[in-house]
Amino acid sequence: MKSALVIRHISYEGLAAFQPPIERAGYAISYADAGTAAFHALDFLAPDLLILMGGPMGVYEGEKYPWIAHELKRLSARIAANRPTLGVCLGSQMIAAAMGARVYKGPVKEVGFAPIALTGAGKALPLGHVGGTPIMHWHGDTFDLPEGVTLLASTGHYAPQAFS
Repeated sequence: MKSALVIRHISYEGLAAFQPPIERAGYAISYADAGTAAFHALDFLAPDLLILMGGPMGVYEGEKYPWIAHELKRLSARIAANRPTLGVCLGSQMIAAAMGARVYKGPVKEVGFAPIALTGAGKALPLGHVGGTPIMHWHGDTFDLPEGVTLLASTGHYAPQAFS
């Protein structure tokens, strides 16, 4: 069975609706909590799929959350190795930062349900099925798109909502 490791940046941030399709795809799911002793020993290259969830902190808060720099270093190595990685909310910001992009406070807090606008590339992927569907947003940070990625979705307040 393939392995999926979920990194939680806050203990209650689980997979929610992502869990059933990941399990149907044949992955055994395990969890690790950022900032714990066990977290620092994890090999980010080992799992077949790495999933980084959200959290209330910002990527730029490394002084307050010392584990961020350690996570970014290991995440950067995983991305360089071209290993399957999915980031949700803070997780996508961590991926962007690990790829050299700037992460910063956005213009407004985007909280609540709102649809995403899909790009042509986004419409061509399984993500295309959620176009026009209200999606839960809860963030106030944003990031520049890393070099070499494809923008998949945006909202009126935040251009990068999904990328590959």
